[in-house]
Amino acid sequence: MDVQTGEVFKARLCPDPLEVTAWVKALPGPAAIYEAGPTGYGLARTLLLHDIRTVVVAYDVADACGES
Repeated sequence: MDVQTGEVFKARLCPDPLEVTAWVKALPGPAAIYEAGPTGYGLARTLLLHDIRTVVVAYDVADACGES
């Protein structure tokens, strides 16, 4: 989400970490990444290798915070 305008960015991507990384890098400003599940850490490692701040959270934790 663009913190200046409130615009939400979304895309349907294939599960290729490099495709996801390219999309995230194209976003304006800092990007917050929500990723969980069995493939979450592979994507997180790829994003971190490309200097993208990445936080991996479990779904039930986000749900408890009202972020589902």
